[in-house]
Amino acid sequence: NTIVQENAPVGTVVGILSYSDEDKSQLHTIRLIDSDNGQFVLSSDGRKLLKAKSADYETKAIHKVTVQVTDNGNPAMSIKKDFNISVVDVNEKPFSSVFTDTGGQQKFLVNHPVINERSAVGTVIGTVMARDPDLKQRMAFTLDDSAYGTFAISPTATCTFAYSSICTAVVTVAKNLNFEVSPRNTIVVRVTDPNGKFLVTRFSIGTLDVNENPTDVSISNRQVDEDRANAIVGTFAAVDPDPGQTHTFSLVPSGAGKFIITGNELRTVSA
Repeated sequence: NTIVQENAPVGTVVGILSYSDEDKSQLHTIRLIDSDNGQFVLSSDGRKLLKAKSADYETKAIHKVTVQVTDNGNPAMSIKKDFNISVVDVNEKPFSSVFTDTGGQQKFLVNHPVINERSAVGTVIGTVMARDPDLKQRMAFTLDDSAYGTFAISPTATCTFAYSSICTAVVTVAKNLNFEVSPRNTIVVRVTDPNGKFLVTRFSIGTLDVNENPTDVSISNRQVDEDRANAIVGTFAAVDPDPGQTHTFSLVPSGAGKFIITGNELRTVSA
């Protein structure tokens, strides 16, 4: 046998070595003259060729070894023979999935995606890039967890094929994001090759706080006695989705000269 599966464990028997000699009484010694950089070794009895290192079809599909058989005659005679060992391609699952800022709204470190709150539905957060050691594997991207429909991933991947397969898909906003409600959300991306092998990766997406308009303003009182100058009518309070904010109040228009605002108090100007 001269074939071995790429995922076969170290120590796997690749083949049994045999030889013939016209001198029937001779004893023989088998040596591995060329092991292709230690890719193979002989068993202790010298009769089996064993796998000594991991093999990768995509890196090297054929390994050449050279075996020498020497008899114990006088003088000793020997023969060398080359064997080509073929590595059998085995479908392997995608081995890498990373989240980059390619095409995204914000710049961020790999695997640390961020997006502004209140971003429009369809806004691109970034790109998930997956790798598969097998050539010409067009991978599919799906979300096992979309954070309750908050995010989406493109169903059609863009792929390139060189020494391995690389495919990408963009992640977008699918629902309104609110920093005050949920500053961070988690998605789970599943990358599946055409043969059903898959890789699942979890990513945490940060929501960036964006200053928002106050949503309402109220006053504690709307009545004041007549003929009172510099009297406090009431106190203003603002409703703002951003916590910890301070507010400035002003009259629009100026209140016909009858009122002024001091701090957050509405006061009369004159009687």
